[in-house]
Amino acid sequence: MIYGKGGWFKGYENDKFEQQTLYFLPHEFKLMDPRQRLSFEVAYETFEDGVNTIDAHTQIGISSSIIVNKLSYFYNILGPSFIIDIAYSSTLFSLNCARQSIRNGECRSALCGTVNLIRFLDITIRFSKLGVLSDGQFKAFDASVNGYVRSEGAGMILLKPLFDAQTVGCRILALIRGTATCSEGKMEQQMSFLSGEQQVWLFYRVLCESNVFPSEVNYIQVHDTGTLVSDPIECKSIRRILNVGRQRGRPIVVGSVKSNVGHLEPAAGIVSLI
Repeated sequence: MIYGKGGWFKGYENDKFEQQTLYFLPHEFKLMDPRQRLSFEVAYETFEDGVNTIDAHTQIGISSSIIVNKLSYFYNILGPSFIIDIAYSSTLFSLNCARQSIRNGECRSALCGTVNLIRFLDITIRFSKLGVLSDGQFKAFDASVNGYVRSEGAGMILLKPLFDAQTVGCRILALIRGTATCSEGKMEQQMSFLSGEQQVWLFYRVLCESNVFPSEVNYIQVHDTGTLVSDPIECKSIRRILNVGRQRGRPIVVGSVKSNVGHLEPAAGIVSLI
């Protein structure tokens, strides 16, 4: 059985775009990949929300691998400019890279995010045959969980040092105290399974980087892949590290935005953060 339900954009027409607002030439606009159009639109809104001045420039090309370079050229952004493609953790890994670049003095601010548009059905068909897609509902933490729901969406954030953001009067939504990354290496199970030990180690790294005790964490946004194998591993890892020193009566609130918007795949991380 192949499931066709998902979280699609409602009312968004990817062939209609703010061409005039962003000063695209007609022939360039017609050749643009829909993901590039959406990337520019979301980047524009992110800058506008963060009280930044935008300088518009003409852009060329249609390759998806050059989206970030187009953004750098279009908005006159200096410093590192690259795409990270490591599936569902892409945007959170890019967040870590962006934070490190700011700390190392490579840049004073960073734009981080991505878009997900489901333009072809071949991946959906293959995933459905593999049994990783649900029947149209994402049942986070439920015993009847049977896969995830593919969804479209976009998200971007603008990172700045706190002092700089306060100085220029940016609207500050959150303070990122620490980030960390790791790989799960070779395990006895298949590659798609989570490693509980590595997850605990990663939690520990992030807490140390953030100078936060496990017992001080009140809420955690989980990845929650929608499977009976990986979800319990993630929850057990959370319990092992965040219960350290925790008093009775102070539960950890756990949530997953995927139950509301579905799985945005490469954009899943940034949507969870937002």
